[in-house]
Amino acid sequence: MTLQISESGVIFGDFEKDKVFQIEHSKAVAALGDDISKVEFVLVQDESILFVEAKSSMPKRLLDQEIFFEKIKKKMLHSLVVWFASIAGRHKAIKNELAASLQGANTLKKPISLILVVPKMPSMYSSPATDKFRKLLNIERKLWNIKETNIRVINMAQANKMGL
Repeated sequence: MTLQISESGVIFGDFEKDKVFQIEHSKAVAALGDDISKVEFVLVQDESILFVEAKSSMPKRLLDQEIFFEKIKKKMLHSLVVWFASIAGRHKAIKNELAASLQGANTLKKPISLILVVPKMPSMYSSPATDKFRKLLNIERKLWNIKETNIRVINMAQANKMGL
């Protein structure tokens, strides 16, 4: 069985239902409180775990971009911790909502990717936006042992090439 996820004017998928966790719509995660920031979904793809956030646009002013990326960083990190903690047995209700392919302890060893999709962003802005996002996540990237190339800001065409 497959599913599609509609977010920020984009339809992601078709994904196999047993490979995706719609963390943003999780009742168990919502029960943790309103202060928990969440990405749209977590996906198992090609033996990697992708944390995917979508935004319809990105601010043009530098100061606004810094605030924008800080919010995305918070969503990524909160989602990463929620997923990790649930597999570790700290949140059984969340673990029960996880797709089977996202549950096992071996899943924790898989490469992690943090992907921000800005659908209409011109391709020429993808690289500079990715550089800013990677720089902001540099310490966390090292702590979680995430490859620098696994942190990306992409547009819809690039998301389609990735199978999103």
